[in-house]
Amino acid sequence: MELMNVVLFQEIEKTKAFQVGYEIGYFVGSNFWEVVTAAVVILAVILYLAFFRKKKSIS
Repeated sequence: MELMNVVLFQEIEKTKAFQVGYEIGYFVGSNFWEVVTAAVVILAVILYLAFFRKKKSIS
């Protein structure tokens, strides 16, 4: 009986994960250029902060 409950629970979780993935895919597909623009801006900010930020010297 417990094995049946585990299998049923796993199927429910797989269905939820598939639904969330489908919704994310639908959002990205319908807003493709907005998502690409946001990704490029976020990457640019991260790279700027990682490499071009002035180091504060301790004196």
